[in-house]
Amino acid sequence: MDKEPIIIDINTCIDDLAQIIIESGMRHMVNGVIIVENGLYSGMATGHALLEEIAQRKQRDLFQLAHYDQLTGVPNRLLFKDRLQQACLSAKRTKKLVALIFVDLDRFKFINDTMGHSAGDQLLIVISDRLQQCMRESDTLARLGGDEFVVVLQNLESIVDAEKVAELIVAKIREPMQLCNRNLSISASLGLAIYPLHDENLDGLIQKADAAMYEVKQQGRNTYQIYCDTLTFGMIEKNKLESRLNTALENDQFFLVYQPQVDVTKNKMVGVEALLRWNHPELGLVPPIKFIPIAEDTGLIH
Repeated sequence: MDKEPIIIDINTCIDDLAQIIIESGMRHMVNGVIIVENGLYSGMATGHALLEEIAQRKQRDLFQLAHYDQLTGVPNRLLFKDRLQQACLSAKRTKKLVALIFVDLDRFKFINDTMGHSAGDQLLIVISDRLQQCMRESDTLARLGGDEFVVVLQNLESIVDAEKVAELIVAKIREPMQLCNRNLSISASLGLAIYPLHDENLDGLIQKADAAMYEVKQQGRNTYQIYCDTLTFGMIEKNKLESRLNTALENDQFFLVYQPQVDVTKNKMVGVEALLRWNHPELGLVPPIKFIPIAEDTGLIH
């Protein structure tokens, strides 16, 4: 006895489609599926054709999960490295330049803590969109995780071309936005490294862009910095301080000093401000301007 045809919408999700095939035994059907789209007849299909469609969709979904950030939809770390490698290989053939720009949002953790992670996610989506507005279609935007983005600019003639994009990004991110019914302004710190001028090795290029970005953080944020050789020492020092910070608390290396607050109209002390200081056994007193930003960036300060 012939089986009656089954009607399936073309937009049916993969898992539901697979369940329909299993339950109805469509593997053995030759012509038994009517395909509709938005309620209108679209054609006929066999169970075998639907199985092939499921396999293709699964492959596309797996590729998407493996190579793209699920929040913003831009390439993730894995695809970024592949795109960077391809851009550098092309630059080597054509004698052009590639600019790698690290973009790190300033005080993103404060927004997450005060407005909630949902607001933080919405902010990242807005920032992703703004970054893409500053780029060409041939360039690559990727999210490495958290509030860290990278931009790959390929086929550049000079460093000036990269600087123009960096200036545009800084200005674009600074534009006010509406987030959770609140007016919000945010800034970003950018670090630039140029292939092959600063490094021909991909990992080295990434480290140097990161070092330039960290230098911006140290100098006050909200601008960009192109890598130079003097920044390498700063990056090494930062890594050493970060490592030492992880054990400073348990080794009782922190102490407080108190700064009086005086009402000058009454010539009377009305309060004190408690200030954190770090006394390292080898480094001596480490200035707060050096260790506080590292503690903030690594989540050691809550």
